[in-house]
Amino acid sequence: MIEHEFKLSKKQYKAIRLLSDDSKCELLYGGAAGGGKSVLGCAWQIARRLSFAKSHGLIIRQTRKDFYSTVLITFNKVAELLNMGTGWSFTINEQKDEIQFSNGSIIFIRDGAFKPSDPQYDRLKLEVMDAWIEEGTQVDERAYIAIRPRIREIHGGKYSKLLITTNPGRGWIKRRFIKNDDGNVPKLEPHQCIIQALVSDNPDKEFAINYAESLSQLD
Repeated sequence: MIEHEFKLSKKQYKAIRLLSDDSKCELLYGGAAGGGKSVLGCAWQIARRLSFAKSHGLIIRQTRKDFYSTVLITFNKVAELLNMGTGWSFTINEQKDEIQFSNGSIIFIRDGAFKPSDPQYDRLKLEVMDAWIEEGTQVDERAYIAIRPRIREIHGGKYSKLLITTNPGRGWIKRRFIKNDDGNVPKLEPHQCIIQALVSDNPDKEFAINYAESLSQLD
């Protein structure tokens, strides 16, 4: 669906393929600002909800405010591009923190920050088909641990999928996927994979050039 209606980079296309087959998959996608991570996550979640009626997905951001002030803006833009005359619709229910689709599918919105009032992450005890952790280096590792066994809803033979998008940073993602505390590359599980995305991979070449120039001026 997405590849025919939405302009993807080669790496975004590869990610969509990995996240759309019949196998279990946990994908770390990222490596640089401007690599198209948020667009990928939004497009993938929309496509999954439309492809499987009454299915459930999850988006985890560090805070609720982070989602509504950043991710939702991208989500609305991507939805507008994908909805070219197709007739589907969605509503944002901020009281329930849900994106509700016209075919009965739902995307739950949850924060991944650690809260002493919820040390076991009971707010993530949901039955979902797939999940997306956005800006993973900012999200607490305990949220990642809590959500993995909850991705178990099955529709049409499509098994659990977890997408983690992130910029470079220290912490659990580096330790689990890139380089552990001993300086060694960790051994990934068979279903885990990494796609490094750079600003030069962004399909919007004008954006990529301008953003790269801005990044080059930073320390």
